[in-house]
Amino acid sequence: MIIIENIGGFRTEIKNDKELTHTDAPANHGGKGEYVTPVELLAESLMACALTTASMGAAKSGIDAKGWHAGLMGVEFSENHDRVTAISIEFHFDKDVPETQRKRLEAFTRHGCTVGNSLNVDEKFTFLYDV
Repeated sequence: MIIIENIGGFRTEIKNDKELTHTDAPANHGGKGEYVTPVELLAESLMACALTTASMGAAKSGIDAKGWHAGLMGVEFSENHDRVTAISIEFHFDKDVPETQRKRLEAFTRHGCTVGNSLNVDEKFTFLYDV
């Protein structure tokens, strides 16, 4: 079970059986800006899911994904700032991934992530083979 409580100051406390975390509204929206925002949490969820999916795809081909990582490059919003329209993520995969496997791995990352498949945003994924 997950419980989220408003603890004041546009801040929430999120409790589940594994961890305790918090969110803040950004400072420019009246929050303290000390914790991750709900929008950043959304982007982090997409990043974690896509990277996990990439790791699963790599494992199917016998490729070790340890050390692979992703960076959030940006979040775009609608004109009135009421909806996320795009999330830009840069993925860093092993430089030794064979060329013949890269397109398959990228497709698996783009289309195999449950979080990404559940969102109505433009997923701007960039893949670098530099780890």
